[in-house]
Amino acid sequence: NPQAARQLEHRSWLNAARHARRRLIVFTPRLLAGEAAFPHPFLNELKVKETVDAETLCDASGQWHLADRSVSLQPDLSTPAPTPTPELIPGTIAPLRRLSYTQMNSLLTCPFQWFLNDYIGLRMPPATNVPTGSQMYGTLAHKVVEKLLKARKDWLPEEAERRAGELFDELLPQMAAELLLDGQGATRDRIRNTLCQAVKKLFEEIHSKNLTVIDTERECTSTLNGQEFIGAIDILLKDPSGKYVVIDMKWSSATYLQKDLKENNALQLAIYTWLLDPTDFNVDCKYFLFPSKQFLESDAPNWQDLWQHAVETLDIRLGQMSTGYLERGFAEEKELNEKPLRDHLPFSKSATCKFCHFSTLCGREGDNA
Repeated sequence: NPQAARQLEHRSWLNAARHARRRLIVFTPRLLAGEAAFPHPFLNELKVKETVDAETLCDASGQWHLADRSVSLQPDLSTPAPTPTPELIPGTIAPLRRLSYTQMNSLLTCPFQWFLNDYIGLRMPPATNVPTGSQMYGTLAHKVVEKLLKARKDWLPEEAERRAGELFDELLPQMAAELLLDGQGATRDRIRNTLCQAVKKLFEEIHSKNLTVIDTERECTSTLNGQEFIGAIDILLKDPSGKYVVIDMKWSSATYLQKDLKENNALQLAIYTWLLDPTDFNVDCKYFLFPSKQFLESDAPNWQDLWQHAVETLDIRLGQMSTGYLERGFAEEKELNEKPLRDHLPFSKSATCKFCHFSTLCGREGDNA
């Protein structure tokens, strides 16, 4: 727990002060083991928390003494504290480019992240964004399914499984080269087998429900408050009645997705529903998880309410920034509940802090959120 670790570190700073009986002497050496030393944060804490009258530091002549050292003290003509100013200059702030699920989710859950990344365009070097782990596996799995469905849409499950293995081998050097390193053989085989079995399960579901594949990576566009809104649907299908079916593929566990579905917080699926049927929201949306080879969907979805709450929250967030207020999100639901936001939000959700590059700027540096 990063917070607990930080608290333990802070307590260690206080040990000496708490055990001092009469006098505490704090100093900062110029060098430590040959390296330049810097003031410890505890010094600043002492300065802030402990107010000491100048008269107690020296005798009547104004001389301060410690051991064989003596310094003549001068009055500290401190300047008044600066007047607090808003982080932003009040004024109209709106998205500068077309909206998407990723941008809207960032704006709703952490305006600070959205402002830096999407509004002013602060970017990290490309080398810091090289995918690995689950993100890399997910990107590769998406590409395999995309290539399958671009080639043909009527695969039998066994045929799709076999072809998925071949595509995995073809794409591996370009999209997951780290799995070709020495010692990665077992992981490579596990990922390959998981992907092939998941693809088979995916096409078994398509055949058992008699679904017709319309497209993969289908780009849908609409307009929200005069702003272009775009969404890319992983797999777009129709059932025998002509109703749209959306499958959003993930390489992740079911835990947080099930929670979102249960609490009617699956914003990404609500956006797809709005893009396809903005009047009735009559779309069957579900997640497909590659690792567990399972489908997740809500028993009683209310996509229209969820979308309306998201739009209302979007207006609130833009209104906050127009007054100069830039709010940080919370990494955990517990924080969100214990430290309520300034304004009531119809749509509230923890932020994607673990994927954010701005922890140093927002004060979360060191948190493994």
